Amino acid sequence: MIIGHGPCTYLLLLLLGLILLFPYLEEGIFARTLLGILFSIVLLVGAFATRQTRRGFILKLGLALLGVGLQRGGVVD
Repeated sequence: MIIGHGPCTYLLLLLLGLILLFPYLEEGIFARTLLGILFSIVLLVGAFATRQTRRGFILKLGLALLGVGLQRGGVVD
């Protein structure tokens, strides 16, 4: 494995991108939609950034999809 090219690296880059883009994506429907998509991607990448076992995979996938569903449903803002 090459150091610096793993799932945690991608998670770090996505989180840094969110930190940098968040102030610019607060107003407007397009900006809010794009921000929601980015949050969903971060949630899914974060769920798979750790070591995988079958039980852990099912649990992480379920929690990530629940989070994305709640965000899309407007329950979590």
